[in-house]
Amino acid sequence: MPFFSLGIQNIPDVMSMGGSQCLPLYRYNENGNRIDNITDWVLTQFQTHYGDTTITKSAIFHCTYAVLHHPAYRTKSTP
Repeated sequence: MPFFSLGIQNIPDVMSMGGSQCLPLYRYNENGNRIDNITDWVLTQFQTHYGDTTITKSAIFHCTYAVLHHPAYRTKSTP
């Protein structure tokens, strides 16, 4: 299946193109308040592990996204 990108205003239908996933940086509650999907706990874990308090939630999200889309990770078999 070819890669595609989809930008929309509303929550997408699951598997709208047959095999897609939605992994957002934020979600919103019923009042429209934005909630981080990277928790403060995870942020603290990363900052502590790497000894770097400048690491942000956005950086963790983008790093994770990059790892999950790296060809070596995508072709690695599970035990």
